[in-house]
Amino acid sequence: MLISTTAATRCLARSWLASTASSSAVSHSPPVRHNSQHRVYLLPEVPPDTAATNPLLRHHRDGLAHLDAVTERNAFNGLGKAILEFEAAIGAVEDRCQEMLGEGVTPDFDAVFQPLEEAKCQFEAVFLTVHMLHMATDTLDRDR
Repeated sequence: MLISTTAATRCLARSWLASTASSSAVSHSPPVRHNSQHRVYLLPEVPPDTAATNPLLRHHRDGLAHLDAVTERNAFNGLGKAILEFEAAIGAVEDRCQEMLGEGVTPDFDAVFQPLEEAKCQFEAVFLTVHMLHMATDTLDRDR
């Protein structure tokens, strides 16, 4: 559940007021908050789904996914896998460009961007199918 910043601030203010009202301490200064720059990076697990096990992962050139077979788990794993594959394609394009420039070769636009375009189309096919199912049906709420 996400809480907006203003709601979280109100919640903190209420808890501070409750703590200061209930305790008759001598000091009435607010608690000290420290802003830290610590971040947690969650690395996603690569879903084991394939086009044979997840209808959303069918190649976009093979037509639409079988929408009646899509479950919430298919949507979650399919989106995760499509995002990871798209990010991997971006990394491969960057590596290929660095390699070509290191060899003194001028990169060919089509050779560089064709794999990226394929990965983008596949990601968009999965994303837009899930988005359409979420907006138009209750399909993704069935297996809760």
